[in-house]
Amino acid sequence: MVLHFKFKYLSRNGTLLKFLSTCVQMFPCEYKILKKNNFISLYVKANDDILEIITNKLSSYLPMSIYFIASSIQACENLPFGNNLEIQDDSILPYCTSCLNDVEDDENINYYNVFHSCINCGLSLEKRVFTLTKNDIELKYEPTKDLFEKIALLINENNKIKIKTFSGSFIFSKAEKINKNSKILFTNIDNISSVFNVSNQELTILNSIEKPVINLEINNIYKIKNKCEVKSLDIRLANDLILYFLSKELSKLNIVFIEYEVYNNNSKHDYSLYFESNNYKLLDIPKVRISNKKLVLLEANLYSE
Repeated sequence: MVLHFKFKYLSRNGTLLKFLSTCVQMFPCEYKILKKNNFISLYVKANDDILEIITNKLSSYLPMSIYFIASSIQACENLPFGNNLEIQDDSILPYCTSCLNDVEDDENINYYNVFHSCINCGLSLEKRVFTLTKNDIELKYEPTKDLFEKIALLINENNKIKIKTFSGSFIFSKAEKINKNSKILFTNIDNISSVFNVSNQELTILNSIEKPVINLEINNIYKIKNKCEVKSLDIRLANDLILYFLSKELSKLNIVFIEYEVYNNNSKHDYSLYFESNNYKLLDIPKVRISNKKLVLLEANLYSE
C-alpha cells in the first residue's frame, strides 16, 4: 500500500523536506519526495502497520512552521514516476523537538550543550567554551546549567549582558520600564497573556520552529498596573539553545520577559558572554504580522519567493 502525504508550503527552503526525509528513513519503507509549485508530496510504500506508525510519527515529528499552510493524506496504488527530490539546504534553524530531547535529559552527554549538532536544524559546531568578561577580567565556562544560572542572576541584579547568540550579538537586560522602542524576549510562552492580548493563532506563530518576531498589543490590565502608555511591542521567544536555557533560568527567578537590543560599538554593557568560532551562517529571525487572520511576512531571509 502507498500513502500520499501532500503539504502546502510557501517557502523554497529545505526545512520541511529535511524533516520528512529524516522521519521516513527511520522505518523500513520505500518513499519518494516530489515538489510542484507550493506543494510537497511524500509517497510512502510499506505494509499497513508500518504506514500507521509513520503517519503517527509524522504528526508529532514535523514542526509547526510559519510557511506551513495545509496538509492532506490519501491512499494510492503505486509510487509515482520521477526522481526523488534532492535536498540541498545549508540553512540553520532554531532548536527542534529532537534537540530538546537530548539537551534537557540530565543523563545525556549533551545535557545543556547549546552546540548540539542536529541533522534537521543544520547547526554543526563542535562543543565550545564560553568566555565571560567584565572589564579586563576573563573567566572560561563550559556550556553547563551553572553558567546559565549565573547569567540569569546577573540580569536579575540589573546588569546588562552582551551575549553572542547564533543570530548575532545582543545586549540583554531586565526590563524595568518598557517604552515604544523596547524589544522583548519572553522567557515562557505561558506568561504572554499576562502582558499582551494574544490569539491562539499568534501563540502558534510565536512557537513555530522559526521563532519569529511579532507585534502584539499590550493589554489594559498591564497598562493600568504599570502606568504604561505603550500600545504595542515587538516580541519573540528564544530562537537558539543559548537563549532557551537562559530563558528557563530567568523564568525560575520569576522574570517574565527581558529587553534586548542589537549590539553596536556604542552599546553599553556590564558583562560580555561569547564563544570563539569561525564564520558560520547566522540564524534568521523572521518578522511577521497578522492581517485579517492571515500571516504576512515582513522580513525573512529564508523566504525566497
